[in-house]
Amino acid sequence: MDTRKIISSNTLSIMDIPQRNSYWRVISAFCLTFDITEKVQKNLSIDSNYQSLSISDLRYILYVEQRRYNHFGKEPEIIIRQKIGDIIEIIRTKVEIKKTP
Repeated sequence: MDTRKIISSNTLSIMDIPQRNSYWRVISAFCLTFDITEKVQKNLSIDSNYQSLSISDLRYILYVEQRRYNHFGKEPEIIIRQKIGDIIEIIRTKVEIKKTP
């Protein structure tokens, strides 16, 4: 039975988001909280311009990368981990800004 917790991007809190340097298993678990029914832009990839993307778009990229590396049966290479870390930091910033009154 799949018991992973799905978190809507609208209700995502800073406490839900790992640090950029967290272990891969922690980041991987966060990636799987993405609700795949959320609307996202087309043609998104790990090489997209992150700053202009929505939280949902960024989480979609993380979800796809998690699934890709799960399929490979290994952790991402250093360059991909750095990009994933960058995305996590941008998500953290966007969530903090969104929650500021």
